[in-house]
Amino acid sequence: MSNKFLFGNIESYLYELGIRVTGHKHYYDQFFSQANLRINDMDNVLDAGCGGGLLAVGLLNEYVKKRNINVIVHAFDISASMLNLAEANIRRNMVRENIRLYRANGQDLSNVEEFGTGNKTSFHDDSFDLVMSSGMLEYVPEPEKATHEMMRVLKPERQLVLSFVNDSLLGIIASRLWKFKILPKEYLFEQFYGIKDFQKFEVDSYNFYMKSLKSIYMGQKG
Repeated sequence: MSNKFLFGNIESYLYELGIRVTGHKHYYDQFFSQANLRINDMDNVLDAGCGGGLLAVGLLNEYVKKRNINVIVHAFDISASMLNLAEANIRRNMVRENIRLYRANGQDLSNVEEFGTGNKTSFHDDSFDLVMSSGMLEYVPEPEKATHEMMRVLKPERQLVLSFVNDSLLGIIASRLWKFKILPKEYLFEQFYGIKDFQKFEVDSYNFYMKSLKSIYMGQKG
Protein backbone atom coordinates (compact mmCIF):
# COMPACT_ATOMS: atom_id res chain seq x y z
CA MET A 1 0.00 0.00 0.00
CA SER A 2 1.50 3.34 -1.07
CA ASN A 3 1.86 6.29 1.30
CA LYS A 4 -0.23 8.35 -1.12
CA PHE A 5 -3.06 5.81 -0.96
CA LEU A 6 -2.88 5.60 2.83
CA PHE A 7 -2.72 9.37 3.26
CA GLY A 8 -5.60 9.84 0.82
CA ASN A 9 -7.76 7.45 2.80
CA ILE A 10 -6.91 9.14 6.10
CA GLU A 11 -7.89 12.50 4.60
CA SER A 12 -11.04 10.92 3.21
CA TYR A 13 -12.08 9.57 6.59
CA LEU A 14 -11.42 12.96 8.22
CA TYR A 15 -13.44 14.65 5.47
CA GLU A 16 -16.29 12.17 5.98
CA LEU A 17 -16.14 12.75 9.74
CA GLY A 18 -16.27 16.50 9.25
CA ILE A 19 -19.27 16.49 6.92
CA ARG A 20 -21.07 14.03 9.19
CA VAL A 21 -20.46 16.07 12.36
CA THR A 22 -21.65 19.30 10.72
CA GLY A 23 -24.63 17.54 9.15
CA HIS A 24 -23.64 18.28 5.55
CA LYS A 25 -23.75 14.63 4.46
CA HIS A 26 -27.13 13.84 6.02
CA TYR A 27 -28.63 17.10 4.72
CA TYR A 28 -27.65 16.38 1.11
CA ASP A 29 -28.59 12.71 1.44
CA GLN A 30 -32.05 13.90 2.50
CA PHE A 31 -32.18 16.28 -0.45
CA PHE A 32 -31.38 13.56 -3.00
CA SER A 33 -33.95 11.20 -1.46
CA GLN A 34 -36.68 13.88 -1.43
CA ALA A 35 -36.10 15.91 -4.60
CA ASN A 36 -36.94 13.19 -7.16
CA LEU A 37 -34.65 14.66 -9.79
CA ARG A 38 -35.46 13.83 -13.40
CA ILE A 39 -32.60 11.38 -13.94
CA ASN A 40 -32.69 8.50 -16.40
CA ASP A 41 -30.39 5.60 -17.28
CA MET A 42 -27.23 6.72 -19.08
CA ASP A 43 -27.71 10.38 -18.18
CA ASN A 44 -24.58 12.51 -17.80
CA VAL A 45 -24.47 14.72 -14.71
CA LEU A 46 -22.03 17.58 -14.11
CA ASP A 47 -20.83 18.34 -10.56
CA ALA A 48 -19.29 21.81 -10.88
CA GLY A 49 -16.65 22.49 -8.22
CA CYS A 50 -16.97 19.04 -6.65
CA GLY A 51 -14.57 19.57 -3.74
CA GLY A 52 -14.32 16.32 -1.80
CA GLY A 53 -17.13 14.68 -3.78
CA LEU A 54 -20.03 15.28 -1.38
CA LEU A 55 -22.72 15.89 -4.02
CA ALA A 56 -21.41 13.31 -6.49
CA VAL A 57 -21.31 10.54 -3.89
CA GLY A 58 -24.70 11.56 -2.46
CA LEU A 59 -26.36 11.45 -5.87
CA LEU A 60 -24.83 8.10 -6.83
CA ASN A 61 -25.66 6.49 -3.48
CA GLU A 62 -29.31 7.46 -4.01
CA TYR A 63 -29.80 6.91 -7.74
CA VAL A 64 -27.35 4.14 -8.60
CA LYS A 65 -27.28 2.10 -5.39
CA LYS A 66 -30.87 2.59 -4.19
CA ARG A 67 -32.86 3.26 -7.38
CA ASN A 68 -30.72 1.23 -9.79
CA ILE A 69 -30.49 4.10 -12.29
CA ASN A 70 -27.15 3.94 -14.08
CA VAL A 71 -25.83 7.49 -14.48
CA ILE A 72 -22.36 8.95 -14.94
CA VAL A 73 -21.22 11.97 -12.91
CA HIS A 74 -18.54 14.18 -14.45
CA ALA A 75 -17.03 16.08 -11.51
CA PHE A 76 -14.44 18.84 -11.71
CA ASP A 77 -12.52 21.06 -9.33
CA ILE A 78 -9.67 23.50 -9.78
CA SER A 79 -7.77 22.07 -6.80
CA ALA A 80 -5.69 18.91 -7.30
CA SER A 81 -5.65 18.29 -3.53
CA MET A 82 -9.45 18.37 -3.41
CA LEU A 83 -9.61 16.00 -6.37
CA ASN A 84 -7.27 13.59 -4.57
CA LEU A 85 -9.61 13.78 -1.60
CA ALA A 86 -12.63 13.21 -3.85
CA GLU A 87 -10.90 10.21 -5.44
CA ALA A 88 -10.33 8.55 -2.06
CA ASN A 89 -13.85 9.39 -0.88
CA ILE A 90 -15.41 8.04 -4.08
CA ARG A 91 -13.45 4.77 -3.92
CA ARG A 92 -14.31 4.30 -0.26
CA ASN A 93 -18.00 4.66 -1.13
CA MET A 94 -17.54 2.17 -4.01
CA VAL A 95 -18.98 4.39 -6.75
CA ARG A 96 -15.78 4.96 -8.76
CA GLU A 97 -17.01 3.35 -11.97
CA ASN A 98 -19.80 5.94 -12.21
CA ILE A 99 -17.59 9.03 -11.81
CA ARG A 100 -15.18 10.81 -14.11
CA LEU A 101 -12.89 13.37 -12.46
CA TYR A 102 -11.47 16.47 -14.14
CA ARG A 103 -9.35 19.44 -13.22
CA ALA A 104 -10.86 22.64 -14.57
CA ASN A 105 -11.56 26.30 -13.93
CA GLY A 106 -15.31 26.72 -13.59
CA GLN A 107 -15.11 29.97 -15.53
CA ASP A 108 -13.98 28.18 -18.72
CA LEU A 109 -15.17 24.63 -19.37
CA SER A 110 -13.82 24.57 -22.91
CA ASN A 111 -10.41 23.69 -21.46
CA VAL A 112 -10.68 20.65 -19.18
CA GLU A 113 -8.05 18.13 -18.06
CA GLU A 114 -8.84 14.53 -17.19
CA PHE A 115 -7.62 14.00 -13.64
CA GLY A 116 -4.93 11.36 -13.42
CA THR A 117 -4.15 11.17 -17.15
CA GLY A 118 -3.75 14.85 -17.98
CA ASN A 119 -5.57 14.36 -21.28
CA LYS A 120 -7.19 17.54 -22.56
CA THR A 121 -10.87 17.70 -23.38
CA SER A 122 -13.75 20.16 -23.31
CA PHE A 123 -17.38 20.25 -22.25
CA HIS A 124 -19.54 21.08 -25.26
CA ASP A 125 -22.77 23.05 -25.45
CA ASP A 126 -25.90 21.22 -24.28
CA SER A 127 -23.96 18.13 -23.17
CA PHE A 128 -25.28 17.43 -19.64
CA ASP A 129 -28.66 16.15 -18.47
CA LEU A 130 -28.25 17.68 -15.01
CA VAL A 131 -25.86 20.31 -13.67
CA MET A 132 -25.34 20.66 -9.92
CA SER A 133 -22.99 22.77 -7.84
CA SER A 134 -22.35 23.53 -4.19
CA GLY A 135 -19.91 26.14 -2.92
CA MET A 136 -18.16 26.97 -6.19
CA LEU A 137 -19.76 30.31 -7.06
CA GLU A 138 -18.76 31.77 -3.70
CA TYR A 139 -15.08 31.22 -4.52
CA VAL A 140 -14.61 32.01 -8.21
CA PRO A 141 -13.35 35.54 -9.03
CA GLU A 142 -16.00 36.10 -11.71
CA PRO A 143 -19.11 34.07 -10.83
CA GLU A 144 -21.01 35.42 -13.83
CA LYS A 145 -18.59 33.52 -16.10
CA ALA A 146 -19.12 30.32 -14.12
CA THR A 147 -22.91 30.68 -14.28
CA HIS A 148 -22.67 31.23 -18.04
CA GLU A 149 -20.61 28.06 -18.43
CA MET A 150 -23.03 25.97 -16.38
CA MET A 151 -25.92 27.25 -18.49
CA ARG A 152 -23.98 26.62 -21.70
CA VAL A 153 -23.30 22.94 -21.04
CA LEU A 154 -26.77 22.13 -19.64
CA LYS A 155 -29.21 20.64 -22.13
CA PRO A 156 -32.49 22.49 -22.80
CA GLU A 157 -35.39 21.43 -20.58
CA ARG A 158 -33.03 19.79 -18.08
CA GLN A 159 -32.49 20.61 -14.42
CA LEU A 160 -30.03 22.84 -12.58
CA VAL A 161 -29.38 22.31 -8.85
CA LEU A 162 -27.51 24.97 -6.88
CA SER A 163 -26.56 24.99 -3.22
CA PHE A 164 -25.07 28.16 -1.79
CA VAL A 165 -24.45 29.86 1.54
CA ASN A 166 -27.16 32.05 3.04
CA ASP A 167 -26.65 35.64 4.14
CA SER A 168 -27.28 34.57 7.74
CA LEU A 169 -25.22 34.80 10.93
CA LEU A 170 -23.88 31.29 10.34
CA GLY A 171 -23.20 32.11 6.70
CA ILE A 172 -21.28 35.26 7.59
CA ILE A 173 -19.20 33.40 10.18
CA ALA A 174 -18.43 30.63 7.67
CA SER A 175 -17.48 33.16 4.97
CA ARG A 176 -14.96 34.79 7.29
CA LEU A 177 -13.51 31.47 8.41
CA TRP A 178 -13.18 30.00 4.92
CA LYS A 179 -12.51 33.23 2.99
CA PHE A 180 -15.36 33.22 0.48
CA LYS A 181 -17.97 35.78 -0.52
CA ILE A 182 -21.70 35.42 0.03
CA LEU A 183 -23.61 36.11 -3.18
CA PRO A 184 -26.91 38.01 -2.90
CA LYS A 185 -29.93 35.98 -4.01
CA GLU A 186 -30.93 38.77 -6.39
CA TYR A 187 -27.58 38.46 -8.17
CA LEU A 188 -27.99 34.71 -8.60
CA PHE A 189 -31.51 35.05 -9.97
CA GLU A 190 -30.25 37.67 -12.41
CA GLN A 191 -27.40 35.43 -13.59
CA PHE A 192 -29.69 32.43 -14.08
CA TYR A 193 -32.39 34.34 -15.96
CA GLY A 194 -32.63 31.48 -18.48
CA ILE A 195 -33.78 29.02 -15.81
CA LYS A 196 -37.53 28.45 -15.51
CA ASP A 197 -39.19 27.97 -12.11
CA PHE A 198 -35.94 28.68 -10.27
CA GLN A 199 -37.14 28.11 -6.70
CA LYS A 200 -35.86 27.08 -3.32
CA PHE A 201 -36.25 23.41 -2.45
CA GLU A 202 -37.19 23.02 1.20
CA VAL A 203 -35.39 19.97 2.55
CA ASP A 204 -37.51 18.20 5.17
CA SER A 205 -34.85 18.11 7.86
CA TYR A 206 -34.43 18.79 11.56
CA ASN A 207 -30.89 20.01 10.91
CA PHE A 208 -31.46 23.69 11.69
CA TYR A 209 -27.74 24.40 11.41
CA MET A 210 -27.66 23.38 7.75
CA LYS A 211 -31.01 25.01 6.97
CA SER A 212 -29.66 28.28 8.35
CA LEU A 213 -26.29 27.91 6.63
CA LYS A 214 -27.33 26.82 3.13
CA SER A 215 -30.16 26.89 0.61
CA ILE A 216 -30.77 24.63 -2.37
CA TYR A 217 -32.41 26.03 -5.51
CA MET A 218 -33.70 24.08 -8.48
CA GLY A 219 -34.93 25.04 -11.92
CA GLN A 220 -35.10 24.01 -15.55
CA LYS A 221 -33.26 25.45 -18.52
CA GLY A 222 -35.63 27.06 -20.99
